[in-house]
Amino acid sequence: MVGLLLRIWGLRWSLPRAGGYSFHPDEIFQIAASINIDFLHGQLNPHFYNYGAMYMYLVSLITTVASGFGFVDPSSLADRYLSARLLTAFLGAAIPYFVYLAASRLYTKSLALIAAAFAAITPIAVVHSHFATVDIVATFWVSICLAASAAIFTRPSTKQYVIAGLMAGFAGATKYGAAIVIIAPLAAHITSSTQVPIKRKITYIALLITTAAAGFIIGNPGSILWPDEFLRGLMFEYQHASQGHGFVFTQTGTGWRFHLTSSLYFGLGLPFLILALTGFAAMIFDGSRRGWTLAVFAAIYYLIIGFATVRFARYTIPLVPVISIAAAVAVTRVYAFISRRPPLGRGLTPSPNTQHPTPLSACWLILCLAAIYYTLSYSIALDRLFVVEDPRNKAAAWIERNVPIGSTIAFPTIAWFYSPALSPGFTHYQPGKREAAMAGVKSYDLLTDADVPWDWTIFHVVFPKYIIISDYEDTDALRARDTDAIKYMRMLRVQYTPAKTFSRRLHGGGLDFGKAESLPHDLKYASPRITIYKRRT
Repeated sequence: MVGLLLRIWGLRWSLPRAGGYSFHPDEIFQIAASINIDFLHGQLNPHFYNYGAMYMYLVSLITTVASGFGFVDPSSLADRYLSARLLTAFLGAAIPYFVYLAASRLYTKSLALIAAAFAAITPIAVVHSHFATVDIVATFWVSICLAASAAIFTRPSTKQYVIAGLMAGFAGATKYGAAIVIIAPLAAHITSSTQVPIKRKITYIALLITTAAAGFIIGNPGSILWPDEFLRGLMFEYQHASQGHGFVFTQTGTGWRFHLTSSLYFGLGLPFLILALTGFAAMIFDGSRRGWTLAVFAAIYYLIIGFATVRFARYTIPLVPVISIAAAVAVTRVYAFISRRPPLGRGLTPSPNTQHPTPLSACWLILCLAAIYYTLSYSIALDRLFVVEDPRNKAAAWIERNVPIGSTIAFPTIAWFYSPALSPGFTHYQPGKREAAMAGVKSYDLLTDADVPWDWTIFHVVFPKYIIISDYEDTDALRARDTDAIKYMRMLRVQYTPAKTFSRRLHGGGLDFGKAESLPHDLKYASPRITIYKRRT
């Protein structure tokens, strides 16, 4: 229930206004693709395969059913966004249940409850459960696959191989990279100590692979029906992952270090991350091999995303079920060790003379409760960004009150989702449309060079009255040591002074977690930092 409340709170954030989309730059691709699908008239091609199509089909189905009951107006883009976000939120809230199943099958119910609690309040999962995007839904399928894999390890059956295969296929049909979860049932198959005839083992593997392929095709039929479009979208994502994303991840070191020190550090919070790493080590070195099913998948998945030059924090979300179980393993194993109890694993019964907690074990429980409180408070702090007044709206209101009509205002790049909300058109995904939206703002003369970002010659040619810069623009460009950005900012500091800055701090549960602008790129969509500079007189 706590996990569901965290995911629903703020779900109406930035619903699109007429002529624009939400402040999330990627939601429109899923929404537009779902609009292309029309089950009632047999139109099943979403015409978009940069991601797997299964989420688009689910969104279209939910919208169709809800509109049939009068809950949704299919002509309203805002209603379509909200329907898609509700789907994401509810499936995200279901993940802890399957985390519990996986953990209870491999360990104990007490450990499983702790793991489910961590999964319910995982900050990065809470944030992305607010969006009409594929990451949480893919992780939902991943969590079911992991639960089935745990059952394969403890008690193999045809049913569990079918479930694991189908869920791996569904995960890949939602987000291509999530198909790697098929490693989990394979690892369970190999490491299980249950005696199974070799012929049946071969049959199980064939069944797993066959059902995984079937799940992928069911969730993404375009891979068979429209192969040209499917391959074009798939190759676009492959090239994108290998070529980079502008300045966003330039000069950020290796992907493995970046995901650890940025994606997971900010996506989990330090206490949760420390527990997860400790528990992961315990799972790897566990002589019973119970944790290997999960650890092998997590290690290979992390290795693969570390190779990519595009490193959004959301790429780590499919690891959330394993991370949650690993943290629970750390809690119970350390407690067992310092209280002189054996580890809480199935088949291990504490000896009566070793069941007495120690003062140190009590301190450990207090620390663990503090870590859970810290993590929950951090999730609340991130959630609050969805319900307080958005910096883009505040900046637009301030401009309308304080900047004289007709003033010249310059932007270093074309206005986008991170810019003051002076026009709904700023959220369009096409640069040309956004440039046209800038020209359509009649109250002010908005300037930018569409062909030359960070055109510092503007200081000699136009000398605008105001300049507006977002942290989405300057942070990455300056870290990448872009020559034009450096020159632009040097001239700006000499000739202009900050008139107003709009930013947020992260507050929750009585704790201060710092500036929202410190968050990774896709964790701060709800709170960019916007600075308005005014020319010195």
